[in-house]
Amino acid sequence: MIKCMDKRIKARWLRALRGQHYLKGTGGLRFGNSFCCIGVLCDLHAKESFLGWDYDEETGLYRYLGEMVMLPRSVYKWARIDTPNPLVLKVALSTHNDTKKLSFERIGRLIERHL
Repeated sequence: MIKCMDKRIKARWLRALRGQHYLKGTGGLRFGNSFCCIGVLCDLHAKESFLGWDYDEETGLYRYLGEMVMLPRSVYKWARIDTPNPLVLKVALSTHNDTKKLSFERIGRLIERHL
């Protein structure tokens, strides 16, 4: 259960999801220039921390701090989230992104209301 997501980071994440900079992708945090909703959070962390992504030639996905599909521990701790794949309405954000195919705008509304 999320105690209280960092408000500054949450606001930045919502702006990023609602802006035009990030292309929505599925199947991993980042694939080429497209991102999962939680991959966007990783990218915000990368920019703030001056860290980069590593490309995995075997899968075609990018790794961030060793992870390809879940938030790395340092990212979810930074954002004050208790889990590597936060639940919103009892469903993981990655599922809202990949399986339910919700837009970043709709995912942003869920994050705004429930995290």
